[in-house]
Amino acid sequence: MAPRPGSLEDRRKLMHDRTIAAVGQTPPDMLEYEQEIPTKDGHNNIAVVVKCKDVSEPGPLVLLFFGGGFISGEPKQMVPYGRGLARLYNAVVVCCDYRLAPEMVFPTSPEDAYSGLEWCAHNAAQLKADPAKGLVVGGEALAQVPSEYKDKFICREQNADPPGMGMAAVNGMLELYKPDTASPCYSPMYSKAQIKDLPPAVFQVDGMDPIRDDTLIYCDILQKAGVPIKLHIYPGQVHAHWTTYPEFKSSKKAMLDIMKGIGWLLGSEIQKDEDIITKVGNAGAG
Repeated sequence: MAPRPGSLEDRRKLMHDRTIAAVGQTPPDMLEYEQEIPTKDGHNNIAVVVKCKDVSEPGPLVLLFFGGGFISGEPKQMVPYGRGLARLYNAVVVCCDYRLAPEMVFPTSPEDAYSGLEWCAHNAAQLKADPAKGLVVGGEALAQVPSEYKDKFICREQNADPPGMGMAAVNGMLELYKPDTASPCYSPMYSKAQIKDLPPAVFQVDGMDPIRDDTLIYCDILQKAGVPIKLHIYPGQVHAHWTTYPEFKSSKKAMLDIMKGIGWLLGSEIQKDEDIITKVGNAGAG
């Protein structure tokens, strides 16, 4: 039976078809394979490992988590990005999986993600990666905003109905996801960890995104705690514009910013944009 227009099934199929088209065949210089990763409740998620074929020594470890509002998406979305990172930094990239709502509601997704991080760290040698050369985790997130920032938290109203993802979509995702918004699995604001002890981070924010201020406020908190960050803002752009409109100049810049930002985290920045463009290919199309 064909999925109903506008249904979650329809959304998932659309994203899957788009992902498969973007991923295509494995390039001859790449090694890509599926890897089972156990979760704490005995389930096995299927990640996709991406790395260069001809490497003489282990490289840094990069974990990528796909977007989709915790209700859609799949690890293969991140494979084109993984290919670029493997070529640029000799990284071993693990495109991790997590179970989706409404089949598995919060906190399954973040707990699965943490299981993926633990497994990769403990099995780095099996992956032929060396976390001592760098360990980077990338993905998308919301954050709960502390009360002192409430007057600056205006994106929900300001960007309630932009092109693409607006508040109706955000609220629909949250209704299915059913998060505990006071949980540290939902927001780092509730973590017992000291903010000042968090690692350096890179952020990208779209001006018309209804979750824009979550990131801007979190960046301000990190900076005030002395955590090194890089923040890229794309005025007038909608949520994840580089995937929706990859032909835009701002989308091409966003892809360069992603790749350069991860290089900064790894301590291996690439100066020439041409080198990145050549090795990244169609990452933004996924």
